[in-house]
Amino acid sequence: PCIGVYIGRAYWGFLGRFYKMLGCYYYTDRSFQGSKAIGLTAATNDVDWVRANELSVVMEGQRMQLFEGKIEPADLCQGHLGDCWLVAAMASLAEHPGAVRNCFLTTEYSDRGKYMIRLWDGRADKWEIITVDDYIPVKKGTKQAIYMRPNGRELWAVILEKAFAKFCGSYLNLDGGCTAWALHAMTGNYVLQLAKSAEARWTRKNMYFQGGDVCGQGRRSIAFEPARERELDEEGFFDVLLQY
Repeated sequence: PCIGVYIGRAYWGFLGRFYKMLGCYYYTDRSFQGSKAIGLTAATNDVDWVRANELSVVMEGQRMQLFEGKIEPADLCQGHLGDCWLVAAMASLAEHPGAVRNCFLTTEYSDRGKYMIRLWDGRADKWEIITVDDYIPVKKGTKQAIYMRPNGRELWAVILEKAFAKFCGSYLNLDGGCTAWALHAMTGNYVLQLAKSAEARWTRKNMYFQGGDVCGQGRRSIAFEPARERELDEEGFFDVLLQY
């Protein structure tokens, strides 16, 4: 991985000036812009889009970083979007920095503003590569991010949220959801719930996909069903927790 990073730096360092002269250096994802990306036409009147390095948190002479310092739950700062379920999943995963890095095929800050992220499409049972640019929606007339806000100059959470928005069709499609599905999408691992009944017994419930929509918001149309296993009492439930 280190060799690949150095080759990439050398490649873009050598050709960067040439591409800039041609006006094709910076990457723009034209498939995910404006009202399509926001998901609500009326809301676009209150939104501007700026490159990551133009955000208000960047001081003169500085630039954003994809990862700055250690990855930790404190990197997550929710904005004006009801995706607390996603923020919670990202914060949980940040307890294991390697798991967060595994989502990023682009492993460091991109001067071109192009990032590739992989997310697990559980409905299709395969990894999906999501390519996004670093245009960030900001409150009109300002340079303050309106959705996920960067922690200082660290960009990974903002880019990952944008990848999820594109994966699900728009930012609006992230309004309300299930933390378990988000963990499933970032890791590819199976997820489950342990639910307690009125009889003080614990039952395992497995996640499954429902509905016919295989794209956009349908990618996270899920439900949980009881597994064909015996119920657990309090002591058995504690043993399961201890095992995990």
